[in-house]
Amino acid sequence: MALDGASRPIELEDARSRFNGHALMQMGYLGACSEGELVSRRFKVGLVRRLKVSDTTNVDVLIVGGGLGGVSAALGAASLGASVLLVEKGNWLGGQLTSQGVCTPDEVGIDGQQVVETCGSTASYRAFRHQIREWYRAKTTLSGEGQAVNPLNIGKCWVNSGFAAEPSVAMGVLQSMLTEANVVPMLGATVSGPPVSGRLIKDVTVTGSEGTSLTVRAGFILDATETGDLLPLFNLPWHIGAEAQSDTTEPDASAEAHPEWIQAITYPIALIRKPVGENHTIAKPDCYEEIKRAQQFQLKDGCIEYMFKEPNAFWSYRRVIYEPYFDDNRYACDLATINVGSNDYTGGMYPDDNNPSNNIAVLAAARRASQAFVYWLQTETPHDDDPKKHGYPELMPATAFFNTADGISPDPYIREARRVDPLVRVIQQDIGANYNAGLRARNFKDACGIGNYSMDIHACANGGPGLWENNKTRPYQIPAGALVPKECDNLIAAGKCLGVTHITNGAYRLHPQEWNTGEAAGVLAAFCAQAGCTPAQAVTTDPLLPRYQNALLSRGVPLFWWSDVSYGDPAWRHIQMCGVRGIFKGYADSLRFGPCESFDDAAKAAIEQSVGKPMSWPDGPMTRSQAAQVVAAQMGWVP
Repeated sequence: MALDGASRPIELEDARSRFNGHALMQMGYLGACSEGELVSRRFKVGLVRRLKVSDTTNVDVLIVGGGLGGVSAALGAASLGASVLLVEKGNWLGGQLTSQGVCTPDEVGIDGQQVVETCGSTASYRAFRHQIREWYRAKTTLSGEGQAVNPLNIGKCWVNSGFAAEPSVAMGVLQSMLTEANVVPMLGATVSGPPVSGRLIKDVTVTGSEGTSLTVRAGFILDATETGDLLPLFNLPWHIGAEAQSDTTEPDASAEAHPEWIQAITYPIALIRKPVGENHTIAKPDCYEEIKRAQQFQLKDGCIEYMFKEPNAFWSYRRVIYEPYFDDNRYACDLATINVGSNDYTGGMYPDDNNPSNNIAVLAAARRASQAFVYWLQTETPHDDDPKKHGYPELMPATAFFNTADGISPDPYIREARRVDPLVRVIQQDIGANYNAGLRARNFKDACGIGNYSMDIHACANGGPGLWENNKTRPYQIPAGALVPKECDNLIAAGKCLGVTHITNGAYRLHPQEWNTGEAAGVLAAFCAQAGCTPAQAVTTDPLLPRYQNALLSRGVPLFWWSDVSYGDPAWRHIQMCGVRGIFKGYADSLRFGPCESFDDAAKAAIEQSVGKPMSWPDGPMTRSQAAQVVAAQMGWVP
């Protein structure tokens, strides 16, 4: 399905994408600055190449959505030589990490190990995080205490394994990565087009922020939007909200389908902790008492009970800047983002496809809920040391952080999108700890990535419940079949719209999983363009499937949970493929592979029985690593 290249190619002209935000400083993408200083300043985030209007423009891959999934998809597709156009309707890249305000990624460890730093994420995701950390080491002045922290966690937050980033810094790094990959991002642009025809999406119209349009003919279109916007646009089947138990068979699914039970959206808040005695109380919001009752404002959220008292303080939960780590007057105070149950908004569903006119009103109401929560924190929050005292007026909205007048994120954090009707749908029993006896979740032969997070379902719109019990998972995989819709041969899910359920969505929507999903989708699109096959063929048939998986492995995308074999090991691909194919199952007490351990005759016989044919073993003693190389090569899983 590679394009014939007969139409006019993309013409590029240098342009500067400009929007309100922090100033660029020190040849970088400055994060912190004095509060309020840059509220009305426009600045350059980095070189964004803008398309000139052509009658028809051919690209191998059109990616719609510039969140983490969209950016990683672009990087993945470009790495295989595909021509890529990345289109984003807003002015930000990075989605949930930047404009949606979740600047402390949701990442968890395993048995106290920060696996996202080693074996639990893709190499490009780790490189992205590393570049952000290096920016802070190079472009700011860290204190001695900050310099000693390795890996660097500028916020000393505890929500994750140890990472935080200011949105402007993260976006700058993403833009740099795209530029290095020769990818063409187009910000402030929308797409339209006719419904799918003959199992294909054909011409797509891209309209820029200035109103000019061009027709894009893409071999493959990737949906990396935050809410699965391409599914209704192209009239493809999709799911949203809670499915019926008769549909998914999930133990915790609802007896009846509730498409209106969509997880809460949240507008995160950026606050600066100024010295006690300062007063930065905002004006009392309209309808404050009504909002307070509806939102049931409180500090307690899970293990959080106190504002500043550790451990597990409200303030440090998603703190982005920890002042003692800096010797830099631009970072003279702590700064935290607030994203907790009290500013989750369940008063209306988003997106609302039955009543699209409601969407604007729901977004406005969700933003007002966060504004009211700021006022509550400033005026009514009980003090840790004296519950009779109320309010912390020294908490100041960080208007320069997102460059918004109220210090609230430009976009809401979206937890649940429309979901494709996929070849493979991940259900609760596939990944739940109570349904998988070993250390890992169900093994998917078509794995295109891995993840590790609970099925974290927040309270939903229209009275839909969260999932607080039976939500633990085993370390799980991302099946490639979940990226492929049943009824279209050139659309691929590249983010939150992948084939999961309302319940399992809670484990797949997080930062590293969205990045992995997008990267796998981008590589899949480029692979199919090169191989002349459909995505369905690539993920369901041999030898296409192992060839696609090898393309992922060559980029450092893990497919199977091994804790002691890293990207760069000579046997990396072989050991990964032997895991995915179920030949080496590991140990009962850990996720390790044991590459240096001996591999005896009994083990050889077991492998031959498993694969159904004899292997040509070399003479002499062998290690498990060497055995994996023999098996994967002779089975044709690794070239």
